[in-house]
Parts: sequence; C-alpha cells; structure tokens
Amino acid sequence: MESPADLADGSDSPWPVFRQLFSLLAVLPLQGIHCPVVATPLLSAGNQAVAPERLFPDLLSCCRNGFRHVPDLERLIVFDRRREPLDLLAEQIDLELGRSPGARDVVPLGDLDKLRIELLGLLRGFGRLHPLLAAEVDLSELSYLLAIDQVNPVALGMHSRRLVERLVRHRLGWRKGGLYQGLQALQRRELDPWIVSCLHQVRVFGNWMGHPSAPERQQSVTPVDLATMLAALHRVLETYPWH
Repeated sequence: MESPADLADGSDSPWPVFRQLFSLLAVLPLQGIHCPVVATPLLSAGNQAVAPERLFPDLLSCCRNGFRHVPDLERLIVFDRRREPLDLLAEQIDLELGRSPGARDVVPLGDLDKLRIELLGLLRGFGRLHPLLAAEVDLSELSYLLAIDQVNPVALGMHSRRLVERLVRHRLGWRKGGLYQGLQALQRRELDPWIVSCLHQVRVFGNWMGHPSAPERQQSVTPVDLATMLAALHRVLETYPWH
C-alpha cells in the first residue's frame, strides 16, 4: 500500500497513496461485508519520509472519490506517530471545506461536570444493557471525548449525531436511512414528542458542527450550547428504547 520508492526522490508526480485502499473498500459490499469505519496510517510519511504536504492533494482527491463511490463508508480515521503532519492535514481539510480553524478549538465544560459524569455512566451502562447494539454503535469515542473537562464541539457534535442516527435506525429496524427521515418515521409512530424534540436537538447541533456556516453567520459555541445538547443526549440515552 505504500508509495513506490522513487516518490521520495523529488519526483513531481506523487502516487495517489489511497487509491488502492478505496479500490479494496469498493469490493467489500460485493462480498456482503459492511465496513463503515476505516483507520489507516498516513501512508508514505513514515520510513519513506515523503513530505506530508506532497501527499495531501492526492490524498484529499482520493478521499472525495472514495466517499462518493463507497456508499457504506462513513468515516476515515488517519493517524500518525507525530502530531505535526496531522495538524497540517487538518488545515488542508479546513481549506477544502471552507471551515474556520477555530472550529477545532476546545471549549471548557466548566459547570457541566455533573452532567458530563452522568453521561459517562449512562454510556457505560448502555453498553451493558444493550450489548448487541453497543457492538454496532461507537460508544468509546464519545466516552473518550467526555472523559476530560474540555471538549472539541465539532467532534462532540458529530459523534453524538452519529450515535443518535444509529439508535434511530436500530429502533426502526433500518440498515440505512437519514436521521431526519428516521425522526419523521418515529413521529408517525407517535413516539413521545419530548423524546423526538431531544433527538432533533442532537441532530441540529451535529449539523451545526458538521456544516460550516458563511463567515457572517458563524457563531461561537458556548458552554450553554453544550449544556443544551448534552442534556438532550442524556434524555435520549436514559429512555432508550423510546416509547
């Protein structure tokens, strides 16, 4: 999967390092293998010592095409032994999305410590109460985010929204389907309106964090915003399966 050896010699034609990865992933659905999350090292930036900046254009191009042609893929996690290349990659992704780098800043949870600890307990208990479902949803990353007294709102919003989407699909017996459509279906089944409202709160916060606003409409995330979303998520988890 690594780049050819001559990539490190100053060639102006870097090999698209992720092409083979996405080609493999595209075959998995044909074999009935569901693979929504993939983790990969930052290829060629290790022993081959290729400058990460040279890899990013092809890497991002392959990622765009990969997500377009591999419908099951929901997340790609890129990791490296060093922080610097990942910071550079994050800056490139910000430019691609038109997102302010400030969106990756952390916000102190401050007076929300009690709610944070209660949510951590709920997540642990949820895994014990629903072991089969816990194997399908990613509770660990959300638990990791809540384990300290400050949080990145973008990561929190996206992980919380993803968790709620999985729970809604499971409640409906859906394998696929969007969260908004799922909530409409639950509403038609006369699910408690307060629970539907809490589900929407998590959905809207996740959308806010995942889709950058125009500069003139951007708002900073405050502890009050986090309290609102976390309280909604608390209600969603403690009452599942909803009635």
